[in-house]
Amino acid sequence: MAPAKILELLRGDVGELGNRDPNQRPKKEFFITLQYIKHCKSRIKAQGRLHKEDHISVDMHVRNLMHIGRFEVDGVKNDRYDGFDDGNFSPILVYKPQGKPVVVGHPNFDCIKNSAELFIVGFQTKEQLDVMKEGCKTVLCIDSTYSTNEYGFYLVNMVVQDPYGQGYPVAHFITNFQDEETLALAFESIKFRCPNLEVNLLMTDDDQAEYKAFLLIFPGTRHVLCTWHVRRNWNKNMPSIGDKELRRLINHSLAVLMYEKHEPTFQTLLIGFIAQFKSRCPVFIEYFEKYYKERPSVWALCYRNFPHGNTDTNMYCESLHNLLKTYYMERIQNKRVDDLTQIVLRMERDYFMKLWKNKAEGKAEVSVTVTQKRKHTRGIAIKDEDVTHIKGHVWAVRSQDEKKKDSDEEYFVVKHNEKCPVDHCFVQCVTQACKGLCEHLYTCTCPCPGGMCKHIHKVHSIFLRETSTTNHTDREGEFWDAEEGGNLHLTNPVEVEVHSKEEKDRKNVEEVQSLCEILKDRCSKPENFKFLDHIKTQLQQMEAMTRNTNKQAPVVEMGTKFQPTMSVNGPQKLVTQSDLKFKRIVTPLIQCYQIFQQNRLNCLQ
Repeated sequence: MAPAKILELLRGDVGELGNRDPNQRPKKEFFITLQYIKHCKSRIKAQGRLHKEDHISVDMHVRNLMHIGRFEVDGVKNDRYDGFDDGNFSPILVYKPQGKPVVVGHPNFDCIKNSAELFIVGFQTKEQLDVMKEGCKTVLCIDSTYSTNEYGFYLVNMVVQDPYGQGYPVAHFITNFQDEETLALAFESIKFRCPNLEVNLLMTDDDQAEYKAFLLIFPGTRHVLCTWHVRRNWNKNMPSIGDKELRRLINHSLAVLMYEKHEPTFQTLLIGFIAQFKSRCPVFIEYFEKYYKERPSVWALCYRNFPHGNTDTNMYCESLHNLLKTYYMERIQNKRVDDLTQIVLRMERDYFMKLWKNKAEGKAEVSVTVTQKRKHTRGIAIKDEDVTHIKGHVWAVRSQDEKKKDSDEEYFVVKHNEKCPVDHCFVQCVTQACKGLCEHLYTCTCPCPGGMCKHIHKVHSIFLRETSTTNHTDREGEFWDAEEGGNLHLTNPVEVEVHSKEEKDRKNVEEVQSLCEILKDRCSKPENFKFLDHIKTQLQQMEAMTRNTNKQAPVVEMGTKFQPTMSVNGPQKLVTQSDLKFKRIVTPLIQCYQIFQQNRLNCLQ
């Protein structure tokens, strides 16, 4: 609780305009100051330290946590922990004090290059291990953050997607070395604790030490880069291009490359991109060829056509770091490592309580359908005047971010296919306003994770609306004629099959039963086992939807909705990383798109 809030609760209504009695006997708590509350907070924080020396306090704290499990550090030397049961589980994954031998973890920590100066401690609770086993079947994100202590130690976090579609930290490492050798031994402690861990996808930024160390311990794991970090790296190297308009054109061209979903088309566009700009900006193209041309599988979305949690960025980790520094550290520079360990464990407890609360309340597990429905609702709420049809299959959508409302920032939506080219597409919008929309039809330059953002939903709904209006006008000219005094009569009569409501309901029931039989037969085939979790979630939602259809919601009369008349700044947040700017460029973008579209047609032919 904020000190100002505590001060307000202590004073109550004393001193208010209607409650000022000079004869009232004053109490001590009426005159407590904000500085005194902050001082008490600092003293409480210091009481949690076990020693005035930071390294001794950390050592005592870690050993106390080790004794939660089956370790007897002072009695028996534990070179390796040999397994845990539910009653004897230590939250310490690895521990090596600086300048001393390893206490918990792989004995090779004492043999590596920086062993004498190395400090590392890793945390993982039993609950984190359970969530990690299931979450890694979707996606595992790894990232590190700094400025968490005065010693320059790194905090490496491993985050997965929980059953409710939110990030959940499953392991933490505090270390002063972040090289491949150190991280490999740290990840080996994960494998030793969970030898059968299945990792569907590893997502990192472009830190080679992290993903190389992980792939060394878990070989064969698919690895991709966070698209946000990739585009940030590209933007950092854009200053080598002197022409501002050329930079914008290349930026949008790279966005088209990254979000292309068809692999052969991507290869053609990649060749065309390099050929088009190699003579105009040789320095940037040399950088691009050196670091990205030979490994498109880690940054191009056409290589991610498999279930991976509907996310293409590392924002689960970035959100965790924001929460750590803004809420737990209160934007104040932390100095001690023992304070950092306390913060990490308190943060783990809060995540566990939140997950426990969701389970206790019976909250429905999030699915792709629920996520897309939320994006659809936000997309339909976008005003039509914020969408501009540039040319052909290119639309510009103004940013809906409140902080950028007054700017000219826009995102560009490009339509690539009239209908889905994939035989079995499982990510579709089921609403009538976006009928036929799936993740393989459009791409958008916004950083939103997943294939269909709110901008795509809005553009597709407008496209359907305009197409429907055109078709309706054509039908009027074809079937109806307004002549002979303006009376309408059918010129090309057609037979219309009329069904009663009962007959339509019966036909729908038969079709649903037939589809259920087909689904039941296909689910028994081994090649479809990988889709069972998704199908199960969908069926559970449909069963819940049809459970209480006879109940009617009470009608409540609502008053007029309050309308905001001023913007209120919220609490101070982290200094955001440099945003990716996509300002509207009409003529260059159309030229770029026409070139790429021609390459696409040549490739498809």
